[in-house]
Amino acid sequence: MPTSDSSQTTASSVNTVPATEPERSLFEVRHFLRKADHDRALALLGQLLSRFPHHVEVIREHIRCLKDAGRLTEAVEIYGYRQEHEPLVALWQYALGFAYSWMGPSYREAAVELCTRALELDPTLKWACYNIGFVRHEMGDVPGSVHYYEKAIQIDPKNDTAYVFLGQVYKQEGRNDIAERQFQNAIQANGNNITALRELKLISDKKEKEKGIFGKILGIGSQKKR
Repeated sequence: MPTSDSSQTTASSVNTVPATEPERSLFEVRHFLRKADHDRALALLGQLLSRFPHHVEVIREHIRCLKDAGRLTEAVEIYGYRQEHEPLVALWQYALGFAYSWMGPSYREAAVELCTRALELDPTLKWACYNIGFVRHEMGDVPGSVHYYEKAIQIDPKNDTAYVFLGQVYKQEGRNDIAERQFQNAIQANGNNITALRELKLISDKKEKEKGIFGKILGIGSQKKR
């Protein structure tokens, strides 16, 4: 599976503190999460949600934090309530679908349906494409996964995250040449994307190793001919 959204986490960049809110506080939230300090992370997210109730990154981090704290059912309750009471708001369809995507195989179809509905309400919601791509890949539907990651790129051609997700799908399918191109696209969009840089380094190291092994085989063959 792609290491997306916590595996679906947004592809990481260098640890530079953002200058504006809510990004600056989200940086702090992620710092708490790396230390498994869920209480402080959730307290800060509560403040952010009161100030930025419709900010998709804040909502995503809230759901991820609840998941990591073993409280995913709370996320389902919170965003299920909002989705039920405001069914025409794409963000709530997506948020519930995002929460469902972590609930196990029996919730995957519902996650896809909710995110598909979110895209019908807001065709620019690239996060819904990411989630459908992730869940489709979990379900073994590689073409479906690729389709939605490519759709996310169509929505935002300069977003490095979708290129990384797409590259990871191709890599896991053994198609390293295509995967490498996607990681390079991610670097062109964001030269500081450490996930793409790491993946390119792994591919490069594998090529060098294979080249060395192939060279040894050729060397052995030449010696035998003598």
